[in-house]
Amino acid sequence: MVNSEGKLLFGMEVEFGFAALDDEGVQLDANTALMAYLNVCSKRLLHLSSQGSSHLYLANGSLIYPDVGHPELATAESSSPIALLQSLRAGETMLADAAGELESISGVSKVSLYRTNVDYSLIGTTWGCHESYLSRRSPANFAPRVVDHLVSRLVFSGSGGFNNQSYGAAFVISPRAAHLTKRIGSDSTGSRAIFSLRNDPLSTGYRRVHLICGEPNCSELSTYLKVGTTALVIAMADANVDFGTCSRSLTSPVEAICRFSLNPECKNQSFCDDGVRRSAIDIQRYYLELATRHLEAAFMPAWAADVCEKWGSVLDQLEADPEGLIGSLDWPTKLAIFKRHVNAQSSMSWSSLPVWTSVAMRVSKALSDRTHSWPRVSSHQVKAILETRGPVCRLLKNLTSMLDEHGLDWDELDAFHDLRDQLCELDLRYGQLFPRGIYLDLEHAGQIKDRILEPAQIEAAIERAPSEGRARLRGDWIRRLAKKREKYYCDWTCITGNSRYLDLGDPFATAVDWRESSIVQPMRRCSDDELDIPAFLRRSGQDRLFD
Repeated sequence: MVNSEGKLLFGMEVEFGFAALDDEGVQLDANTALMAYLNVCSKRLLHLSSQGSSHLYLANGSLIYPDVGHPELATAESSSPIALLQSLRAGETMLADAAGELESISGVSKVSLYRTNVDYSLIGTTWGCHESYLSRRSPANFAPRVVDHLVSRLVFSGSGGFNNQSYGAAFVISPRAAHLTKRIGSDSTGSRAIFSLRNDPLSTGYRRVHLICGEPNCSELSTYLKVGTTALVIAMADANVDFGTCSRSLTSPVEAICRFSLNPECKNQSFCDDGVRRSAIDIQRYYLELATRHLEAAFMPAWAADVCEKWGSVLDQLEADPEGLIGSLDWPTKLAIFKRHVNAQSSMSWSSLPVWTSVAMRVSKALSDRTHSWPRVSSHQVKAILETRGPVCRLLKNLTSMLDEHGLDWDELDAFHDLRDQLCELDLRYGQLFPRGIYLDLEHAGQIKDRILEPAQIEAAIERAPSEGRARLRGDWIRRLAKKREKYYCDWTCITGNSRYLDLGDPFATAVDWRESSIVQPMRRCSDDELDIPAFLRRSGQDRLFD
């Protein structure tokens, strides 16, 4: 995490939702559309490819690559939250511009590119936003010290949305939370852990803390605090700082993260090992206190004081009134948008949604036990079942009494389902990058507060990598080599070609170290024929997409 000068390095990988329609309005095959999109990216952006794949290492230090039908962006290795934000926003800008160019190509009528967290079709999909932090020690040695921070940081890092595992409309601070099933583990796609022990250092002499518990944010302040606070907590753990008694640790972190996520008032508490119940804000204040006490330590970066100042200010506002952070953090902003939309409807109120959510979930669960699927039940179906006998009928009669107590009626069930669809669509549109979505419209209109970056900083990050660390060295050499006739390949740890290689194993490398050798090769990731994107499109019958 820390080199001899107290500098940190970290980065982020973000998966983006992506879809394209052909000229007749039919959705293109996901892989075909993605390869056409990457073909546009490869023509627009200076890059070197990774040998045997369609990974594009860019001159600004970042990476664009395909991942199971959607594009993914890995930022340049960054030594400050500001630098990471620059790299992230620059990457999003480049991806959005490329999506616009793809839409102008014959054979494509519409392209959608968006930051998203979950799929609302009950498939159970969740998109990743992974963070990587360099460390000297094995992450397994300090994982328990960091878990509670990852659980409780959602009060400012949560993206907001709904539980995508039911037909209800239960607002949650963090849609990702429901997909985390273990405290500590190594699986990144199945049984996801709050603290991941995935072992893939991508450097020489260091370890990498690879976190999969987060979600993509639109808010710059959310991203700044998510990365900045976590970098400081890991830096303290890596430096073997005494975190105090273990009896303060959350007894059940998986249960706690879901409990905290369900409460937009940020008042929910969860038991710790000392028998005391604490809120997410209580836990965050403990970590903030610890970081503030160590601000002058040699391992703490120069930007730590600014992170701590913003950290404390946001916690104070969350404790006083989370609505004060509308326009600053993602989840309060989304919640305000959702409430305004619901209350604008004449037939339903926001306060009725928890009741309808409970009803819809219990009905769907009862019927799924019989059909082995999660059915969406209509008002007409409910009335038909009420005319029958059996356990489902008895459940519906009990639920009828529950609805009566709240002045509700089964005739409103269809309207509730329609409203849920509208809310889920708003959630998707909030993070849309192309065409411009709700958040970017709010930003353009000057309604987003606590902006961290100026437009010029984003433009600068499109052109060049961060100034510290190997990303600058790699990016500068990509810029030099991308137009040469000799074929060069790139990966995180080296550039190879023309019987020589540039060693980038040291993540803090600044000196040029070309070596004459043909032995070292970048990591292989897929078959050689995938490297030729136009050839892939010809084989799929979609060659018009790159002509």
